[in-house]
Amino acid sequence: MKYLIQIEEIFHRNEPRLALRCRYNFEVIERIKQLPGRRWSESRKLWHLPINTAKSVLQSTFSAYQLEFNSDPNSCTEPSLPEAHDTATPNRQTSMKRQSDQHDPQAVRIDLRSGLLRIFLTYNAVDVDFLKSLQRAFWHPDHKCWIVKGSIENLNLLIDRFGIDAFQGRLAEIRHLIHANIRPKGLISVCPFQLDANYLMVDLAWDHKAIGLIKRVPGRRYHKGERCWLIPSTQNAIACLEQLCKRENFQLSKDLGEHALRPAPKVSLKKPDQRWFAGLAAAESLILEEYADSLFRQYYSYNTIKTYVRYFRHFLEHHGAKQVMILDKGGLINYFDIWVQKEVADSSINQVINAIKYYYEKVLGRPKMKFDWARPRKRTRLPEVMSKGEVRQLFSQVQNPKHLALLMTTYATGLRASEVTRLRISDLSPERGTIRVIRGKGNRDRTVMLSPELWSILSTYMEKYEPKEWLFEGRDPSEPYAVRSLQSIVQKARKKAGLRKTISTHTLRHSFATHLLESGTDVRLIQELLGHANIETTLRYTHVSARQLSKVVSPLDDLMADLRGKKAQ
Repeated sequence: MKYLIQIEEIFHRNEPRLALRCRYNFEVIERIKQLPGRRWSESRKLWHLPINTAKSVLQSTFSAYQLEFNSDPNSCTEPSLPEAHDTATPNRQTSMKRQSDQHDPQAVRIDLRSGLLRIFLTYNAVDVDFLKSLQRAFWHPDHKCWIVKGSIENLNLLIDRFGIDAFQGRLAEIRHLIHANIRPKGLISVCPFQLDANYLMVDLAWDHKAIGLIKRVPGRRYHKGERCWLIPSTQNAIACLEQLCKRENFQLSKDLGEHALRPAPKVSLKKPDQRWFAGLAAAESLILEEYADSLFRQYYSYNTIKTYVRYFRHFLEHHGAKQVMILDKGGLINYFDIWVQKEVADSSINQVINAIKYYYEKVLGRPKMKFDWARPRKRTRLPEVMSKGEVRQLFSQVQNPKHLALLMTTYATGLRASEVTRLRISDLSPERGTIRVIRGKGNRDRTVMLSPELWSILSTYMEKYEPKEWLFEGRDPSEPYAVRSLQSIVQKARKKAGLRKTISTHTLRHSFATHLLESGTDVRLIQELLGHANIETTLRYTHVSARQLSKVVSPLDDLMADLRGKKAQ
């Protein structure tokens, strides 16, 4: 029996909608989330769509499931209040008008800053409910005011509610600034491509912004014969285009008719690269594939897997598949000596040893191996740290708001580059002032602080860029921002600032820890914020902290002071 999805018309919040009733299924929910205009009703516990959603779109989206359409709008009416309250409860507009008549103009102040409307007022439960109903409203704990989207709709509602005097004579200026920020929407149309059913044809005005938007859709290509742009005929491509159009203020028109979109392919973020095994004999390739599969099953990071596979492949090619199975500790030590003779860095030699030990202990299941061999002495390196003035100088060279938000988040939280680029919007908890880091280094979760100043910066950033899932989206909105791109931002800013230090994204993390230590933060707390498993790693920052060094008086200073004293006598 096929999975059943019931579709019926309802009235929800005085608006006709299409309700989807079905049992919970992960694949069905993912398909619903790809439909435009879908919403989740917390009161009814169901998903609902716009009433004008085409039946063909629903059939193509849920082609693998059984659909049952119920066109009776009275089958699920809007829940109403009990009769005892219907006569006593005034309507919302009357209540708002009555409240606005009682407002003291001096008690409410409204202004515009960075494209956002700020409302300063004394606490009133009815006013708070009204402000929460506006577009993108939230309370700013640092500025002690309510902030809403700077739109004409919000502005008109605030005028009706609080009156003109609340704008302190700046209403005309605020209205002009809001109108100046509203760009006219462009139009992009999508229809089936008659020459190839695997693509959709995109009709758009020949504008560099529109073309740049299409180029960000994965799989797009330009057809020289028909002189048009094409995108893949998949749900994933349509969803990506819808999100880009919403962000860049373009209107998207879809005329697909009976054309069925292919479901989005399931792409694994982590999978072996076939180039790892190229050029090996059959027996050696089989061993290396088993080795790589074991690392993936253990949830090692992708970079660690690549490093281990590279070193173990060298080990395989040096000894051969048969010799590897019978090699004793003496043969292993001789192999390690080869790397020492090459004068390879001590950290790389340790990775070679750990990669080989993993094969014998984890893949073959042999007892833990201990070698009577002196490893190269590890060099103790002090982390490179910037002063607060240098951090300020670095930030001043970044003009792009998204790039600046990325760097400030890195410095304010001390996250690694891979951790800050993979933050999701759901990881932020402004009410608690925390950020949840999921599956950081070592596959460990942790919590770091979300300061009020950082939340203000991120709120402004999200208001402008409107990310959907990832806090910092890449060129493809379904993918997070690339670590390489973040590193490139730091290097460009370093060159513009004229800083001579060797600075990277990780330098911001080192500076975060050192500045916390200099301000008196306990080293154990810094260890938790950085996600260090060993306190010894965190204690490195005590060697670069200027807090204690500034208290030490150089003997040269004492000597020169004595000389100046004798001359004065």
